[in-house]
Amino acid sequence: MPRRIEWLGAIREIENEYFAMELGSEYLRDAVNTDPTIVLKDDRAKFLSVARDNLQATYFVRLYAVFENGLRDFWITHIRKSEPQMKQLLDAVASRCKVPYEALDNAHAVRKCRNSIVHYNSKDTSSVGIQDARSHLCIYFSRLPFDW
Repeated sequence: MPRRIEWLGAIREIENEYFAMELGSEYLRDAVNTDPTIVLKDDRAKFLSVARDNLQATYFVRLYAVFENGLRDFWITHIRKSEPQMKQLLDAVASRCKVPYEALDNAHAVRKCRNSIVHYNSKDTSSVGIQDARSHLCIYFSRLPFDW
């Protein structure tokens, strides 16, 4: 299978996992609301609220990590063996692969949002939903060569 297709599929799988976990956590929340003794029976259930609050951020970071790994795979195998910072990597690949400015700008918005999640002292408070993030990253990635 061509590498671009593999990486696009991996990005979509993370989004699908997120939706599955969101659904599962809704069912568990409803079960705890119906039977509060669940929390007494299994100590892990007390973390449900915090886990639900952090679910999107957790999967957002994973989504971006898969995108970054795919982009670095392309860079190392197709361009050169170096490890530029992500901002420069996005710009350099966009330039070489003729990624439209809007797609590059959207990928940077996702990068900034990821940074605001990971780096607590980040000055950027960008907010991008997980569906939009997946869409932006896939659009950017779809401009790379079919196989490398």
